[in-house]
Amino acid sequence: MLILNQRTNAPATDSVALAYDERKRSRLKVTLASGTEAGIFLERGDHLHGGDKLAAEDGSAVVEILAAPEKLIEAAADSPLLFARAAYHLGNRHVPVQILPSESGGTLRFQTDHVLAEMVKGLGCTVRYRSALPAGIRRLWFTRGFAWWPPPSPRRARSRPRRSAQPRPRSAPFGAKDPRIQAALGEIAMELLRVSLLFALTAVAEIVGCYPPWLVLKQGKSPWLLLPAALSLAAFAWLLTLHPSAAGRTYAAYGGMYIAVAMLWLHFVDGIMLTRWDLAGASIALLGMAVIALQPTSA
Repeated sequence: MLILNQRTNAPATDSVALAYDERKRSRLKVTLASGTEAGIFLERGDHLHGGDKLAAEDGSAVVEILAAPEKLIEAAADSPLLFARAAYHLGNRHVPVQILPSESGGTLRFQTDHVLAEMVKGLGCTVRYRSALPAGIRRLWFTRGFAWWPPPSPRRARSRPRRSAQPRPRSAPFGAKDPRIQAALGEIAMELLRVSLLFALTAVAEIVGCYPPWLVLKQGKSPWLLLPAALSLAAFAWLLTLHPSAAGRTYAAYGGMYIAVAMLWLHFVDGIMLTRWDLAGASIALLGMAVIALQPTSA
């Protein structure tokens, strides 16, 4: 049996097709295209890519590694925001992903997993299945988390022959230099700001609508205060209709902002000092509002 344990750039005399999971293994028994049995012995953590070549220990053969066709799931996003959301959820689950951004969104390819397929479909992506890797790509850049591809480990750098005197550039974080990803993150920030301002205005309208009746009933103020109170409550009801979510979900998310605005009213209007428990409760309520308001939209 041939022992393949050295990388080389010499012309190949044989080949073997390996799937992605097989190319990650440092110890593997394979059958070459010629029918010869061989064993791959590499340093721990060293990964193979399509196009790499390994030399036999006795120098009798040079074997080229080919990327074998695999069944992949292709999730296409029609907007940068949806593309960023889908990439985030896949990266959060430590899934190897091939990232293919485009002007209108992008495509994410990953190994077949029906649970993940339903997840990205629920986010709004168009899902289809591919039975082969795209032609013309020598290496598939897979990522775990938010790196375009993992930087080469020191072991791999030592074991591979030096191809250029130029230092190899380090990989950039996901989206660090991609204007489409930055635009998607900016869109998320603007959506959060828009929702927060709208809910804050709605909370002020409700409190202003309820405060004058309390003054009339408890402190004997003029009944004319009920007129601006009615107008403020009408504005409050109208502001709630500006949200695209279902009414119940809008009320639930709005409740978090109402609690925060009520705490501000208590401090600046009623002149009562807020405690740390007041601040902690308002912060938790605002976090709950953000979770409900910014949840992914189902297809």
